[in-house]
Amino acid sequence: MSLTDFIGQSPIAIIRLNADGYIAELNHSFDHLTHKTIHPNQLFLTLVAAARREEIRAMLEKAFAGQLPEGAQTIELTLPNNTEIIVSVFFSQAVNAET
Repeated sequence: MSLTDFIGQSPIAIIRLNADGYIAELNHSFDHLTHKTIHPNQLFLTLVAAARREEIRAMLEKAFAGQLPEGAQTIELTLPNNTEIIVSVFFSQAVNAET
């Protein structure tokens, strides 16, 4: 099984952001968690609760610059159907990503 297939079938919800902060890919578990309301090419920050949006924007900018946060980060998201969820986010850098 390839790594791509493994991630696609993982029970852990996974997304990949491109360098501009848009959702480039998501797996089946993330699709299920978000009730199929999130789609690729959506700006991730639009999902972040307004009260923390600037904090998360700064965190993402640092992560894209190679300064990854240590450990899990808790982020509150509001889905397009107004459902609020709390997610634990782990950062890693993609190697040889297409976007």
